[in-house]
Amino acid sequence: MFINNNRAIDITKIYQNHKRAKYIDVCYHFVKEKVEKEEFTPVYISSENNIANLLTKSLPKETTRNFVIDLGLCGSEDIGEYM
Repeated sequence: MFINNNRAIDITKIYQNHKRAKYIDVCYHFVKEKVEKEEFTPVYISSENNIANLLTKSLPKETTRNFVIDLGLCGSEDIGEYM
């Protein structure tokens, strides 16, 4: 799992009884439990390379184009029709 927040990664690996961490809803401990069971490993990814930003942010045309191709939503030869 790629995560672009180092503090979130830290919380999944070493749960500290931090004053802010105590307000995290129980449902969010799901990720921490999966990491403990070694079902997946969180890996840092920079925001500019985070393909999930395609769905959550307004991006420059070229970045959007590259993410669409990376996701396989459109081939590089076909994308000119849409963008």
